[in-house]
Amino acid sequence: MFSNSSSAQLSVARPDSNVLELQSLYQERKDAIQKRLLEFRQVMRWNDEEVFAELAFCLLTPQSSARVCWDAVSKLKQLTLLLKGKPTDLEPHLSNVRFGDSKARYIVEARDLFAADGRLQLKSRTGRECHGTRLQRSQPFPPEHRAG
Repeated sequence: MFSNSSSAQLSVARPDSNVLELQSLYQERKDAIQKRLLEFRQVMRWNDEEVFAELAFCLLTPQSSARVCWDAVSKLKQLTLLLKGKPTDLEPHLSNVRFGDSKARYIVEARDLFAADGRLQLKSRTGRECHGTRLQRSQPFPPEHRAG
């Protein structure tokens, strides 16, 4: 909390060297960043298997290297385990991913969550009820689960 005493002072935010460095780095990489953002906007043109591979990548990356995780997803796709494997089938291919055994379960649970009639239906099921869970593009968590 703020105090009314003379010892409490407000400072005006000024761009420091870190902000200037960040802006410089952004300018150097702006084209690559814009290209990647455009790729993300194209997601709705991807088929459900491609979207699920991206979801699996996102499930794997916490506390793990992005390259290692994408290599693991690519291997799982190549072996058709990403779409059909049980957690125990996935685990050996996630040995370089931190908490690979848990993340193998998360991938299978996500696949089951978005499957209907033996097919993935990620894009068609967003924004609708999915196994009792409300999925919305604009709100990743129901209000009662959001911090704040």
